[in-house]
Amino acid sequence: MKLSQTIIAFLESSLARNYSHQTLRVYHGFLREFLTVTGDIKISSIEKKHIENFRVYCAKKLLQPNTVNLAMSAIRSLMNFCKRQGIRSMEVSHVELARNAKKNIRILTPNEVRRIIESVRGTSIVAVRDRAILELLAYSGIRVSELTQLNLDDLNFDTYEFRVRGKGGKYRTCFFTPSAAHQIKHWLNVRTDCFPALF
Repeated sequence: MKLSQTIIAFLESSLARNYSHQTLRVYHGFLREFLTVTGDIKISSIEKKHIENFRVYCAKKLLQPNTVNLAMSAIRSLMNFCKRQGIRSMEVSHVELARNAKKNIRILTPNEVRRIIESVRGTSIVAVRDRAILELLAYSGIRVSELTQLNLDDLNFDTYEFRVRGKGGKYRTCFFTPSAAHQIKHWLNVRTDCFPALF
């Protein structure tokens, strides 16, 4: 089986297995580049040298270690797919991930979070919306991508909770504060549209 055919089969299978569209888009991009560097050889002919050539290609593009690891993860997932399907291919262990330099992550203090939220002032529809968005993001733990998927009927104002569909299509329950509930209700009172989306 050619590499190009294997990539198509892998992406179709991953879509059926509920991989997120974002993950598939990223994997497709990296696998297309891997195909360009390697050539459309048989999947069974891929060796460690092909992986190293691709790693050199990524380095020449000045990709960050995390990005290179994402590219390697795409190849590893492809090899795992081959193993599940009984397609002869190299061992996943030959596709090594680079060591990541530890990043110093600075976490905002509660005071800093409050100051950011309070920096949105005014009574305009945009200010009211933005304040509600910040309150919900700051205290519910949801991602921005999850926030954009919320609909009006997703929120339960009696229990201060809602369900979101996160990574891998998995649902989880999140909670929001009475303060966020107040800001969201204020937003709902001033908005003029009838769309189902919360924001």
